[in-house]
Amino acid sequence: MSQTKFKMPDYIRQAVVWLCKGYDDNVAWYKIRYQQLFGKNYRLNDMPYGGGHISLMEDKMLDLESHNRTRIIRAIDKAKMLIGMDLENNEIRCRLKTAIWESTLDSRGCPYEIWNLPTVCRDDFYERKREFIKNIAIYLDLM
Repeated sequence: MSQTKFKMPDYIRQAVVWLCKGYDDNVAWYKIRYQQLFGKNYRLNDMPYGGGHISLMEDKMLDLESHNRTRIIRAIDKAKMLIGMDLENNEIRCRLKTAIWESTLDSRGCPYEIWNLPTVCRDDFYERKREFIKNIAIYLDLM
């Protein structure tokens, strides 16, 4: 079926899919980096250095949050959060999010037919998947 509402170039779509496939690695990287930066028990000496400690921590956090890997994580999380927001049934919404995510990671191994989504038809499922991928591309300024 051809793309309808959420058209995008194939190379951007493929890039976003590969970024999704690397999501777990990016999250693991983020957790390690966060632990390295903030996991230590920082103690100020008797005489604080005029708030320099706090500003150093803020600078480190800004550096971490502005890193490309963190931007990818945030874009994917934001797009995931928007999946199925129009659905009233929370259980179906959660299953739809899982189905779209798994289908993005493995489109041949996880087609629409293996998911039990009674209120979402096949065309609607793939349209929502295209919207999910396009949202990630938009959040990452690829489009």
